[in-house]
Amino acid sequence: MVLFRGGWADVDFVTGLDDAGTLPASGIDSAAAFGTRLDQWVSRVFGNRRAT
Repeated sequence: MVLFRGGWADVDFVTGLDDAGTLPASGIDSAAAFGTRLDQWVSRVFGNRRAT
């Protein structure tokens, strides 16, 4: 993941041979917006895992 000052990021992932790609990452206008996107990216790549 690379975050750019202009409001976008390059986010690539590989979870297996059949699951790899680039995640949408434009329109990031604040640290809070980046945090929200980061949560979404982590959920996409690793699944929705909550501590119990």
